[in-house]
Amino acid sequence: MGIKNIIAISIFIICIITISLLSSGGCDLDFGGGGDGDGGNLVSIVQGTIISTPNSGITVVLINNNNGTVFESNPTDNSGNFFITGDFNGCLTLRLEFQDSSENVLAFTNVTVFPKTNVDLGNIMLENGNVILDDPNNISVNFDGNIDFTDSPETCDGGVGDSEGTIVVTRANTDITVQIVPTTNIEDTNNNPIGCDSLIADAEVEVTGTLQVHDTVLADIITLK
Repeated sequence: MGIKNIIAISIFIICIITISLLSSGGCDLDFGGGGDGDGGNLVSIVQGTIISTPNSGITVVLINNNNGTVFESNPTDNSGNFFITGDFNGCLTLRLEFQDSSENVLAFTNVTVFPKTNVDLGNIMLENGNVILDDPNNISVNFDGNIDFTDSPETCDGGVGDSEGTIVVTRANTDITVQIVPTTNIEDTNNNPIGCDSLIADAEVEVTGTLQVHDTVLADIITLK
């Protein structure tokens, strides 16, 4: 066998091994990024503040229940703040664990995370193995994506100040249900107020709102990008 053939076969084997290693962990692997021109950057942020005591030196861990992939924070500071970043592409509901310095689980719950989303859980108490959110109805989220009027239903209509209904915003192949109420501020690219009647298919939007049940967000602000 010639030296060129040996080199070619070696390169092929290295490529196969590399792909296998990349595929063995994390959420669904999506070569070429998640679309929408993000270049594969699908990093999300989950943060909050532990207000029960003790609240320092606690490691907060997010675990993908499907494959056991772990994302964890640095130990909380003296104020109980934690901050987790990770590429959650393909993930939705993750287990949220709070561990002491010996990795004993103090309490755990589930949390919904979308690709490239900021999720602020607010103030948190750890009591008798339970995670208690200070305001479970006010988990703030912020993300961007594209309006899907093609493959998903939509019920939103109305103009400025009276728009109501539901649309679907897609981010990295993840469909996020977005509820719109009359108090939702919908803005065009120049920050002028508009209504549901002005939204078009595939338009890129930034959504800020509060997390509801079943992977749904109640929108406070929707801005065209």
